Amino acid sequence: MKHFGLWQVALLLICTINMAHAASTLSVNEQLYSNQYLSSDNGNYRLYLQGDGNLVLRDWSNKASLWSAGTHGKGGVRLSLQGDGNLVLRNAAGAAVWSTRTAKTDAQRLVIQNDANLVLYSSSGNSLWSTGTADGWGGDSAGTKEDKYALIVGSRANLPRFLQQLRDASGSSGTGDPVSGIQHINTTQVWDSNGQGVRINRPSGTRAGDLQVLVIHRTDDHLPFEVSGWKRAAECYKEDNGYQCLTVADCTSRSGNFCDRFSGKYRGRDLAQVVLYKTAGSSEPSNYSFDFNKDTSGHPGWAILTTLRGADTSNPIRDTANRGCDGNSDSLFPSVYGKRGDMVLLSQSFDDAVSKSRFNPPDNTTTFGYVSNSDEAGFLFGGVLSRDGETGAMKTHGEGASSCKDALVSLTVRPR
Repeated sequence: MKHFGLWQVALLLICTINMAHAASTLSVNEQLYSNQYLSSDNGNYRLYLQGDGNLVLRDWSNKASLWSAGTHGKGGVRLSLQGDGNLVLRNAAGAAVWSTRTAKTDAQRLVIQNDANLVLYSSSGNSLWSTGTADGWGGDSAGTKEDKYALIVGSRANLPRFLQQLRDASGSSGTGDPVSGIQHINTTQVWDSNGQGVRINRPSGTRAGDLQVLVIHRTDDHLPFEVSGWKRAAECYKEDNGYQCLTVADCTSRSGNFCDRFSGKYRGRDLAQVVLYKTAGSSEPSNYSFDFNKDTSGHPGWAILTTLRGADTSNPIRDTANRGCDGNSDSLFPSVYGKRGDMVLLSQSFDDAVSKSRFNPPDNTTTFGYVSNSDEAGFLFGGVLSRDGETGAMKTHGEGASSCKDALVSLTVRPR
């Protein structure tokens, strides 16, 4: 009979653990340790317990963060699905630093799905908690009616408070945050019936050296991805309500500053937004005019222009992310990476006319801009980060509206 030494047993255990946690499921009484991960069966998404203590769900194709527990720096070293149904992240001393708050449930397994959603399931297959990050592009079934209901209601009921703490940036008062000195000065907005004569006023108080961030929006038509004198930071072109964002990188056929076709033969004209920026000069005009049309007729276009003071105008954009369908009646802005003192901007296009109160700002942000007319609306929210790390998904408050009718862009702006 062959005997194994202690070091051989330890090696076998380590290999077993690593193999298990390259799988897509964490079952009851199983654990995930620092620098280990779960992987979706299609290999597109990973849930990491990072060395910095943060639990992060990432798109493996571009390493972009889709969700995080917001536990950077809190010492989390072990994630376990307890026998009482609670999924808990603990530090080295055994203290809980985050949980799903699902104790006294029948939670049996945590699954990272092929559609990017991270879901905690009961023994009967009901969803008890999820990150709400399903993108519908995983190639599998979109789920049952009950699953979709759980995403909407469950996220309101027990989605943990994983948002990074943000410090409020001022509205139009021009007062900033002492963390960085970055300030929101003012914002203007405009709506145009056919996108041909979009003229937006320069925000009052703008002066040379300020950063101007312009978001242009459109429905049912082309939207240019480049505008003379401005640099592009991010974009989202949607094929239809339930689709995710297409970007300029997906464009396969161009006509000047317009994309005629995206990969998959998509047109991306149902709803679109492009985020642009530039540094204000010493002789800025009182207003800016844009023509969104590729031809002589067009559908509605709208724009929001905001001025920030104290931004690093030489390299202002730290990180961006987009989302086209969040499956939630609120809007779940995608997570972005930022540092203490960064300004986070959250831009929303919505494919229905809605009142301002339907989408109130996410925690510790304020509404910088809002416009609505005809059959569409736009919002811009902002705030200043108080610490480094992923923001985690940022959810609006208020009544909300139909899910998957929004195009969402998150970005962080560096201070000087």
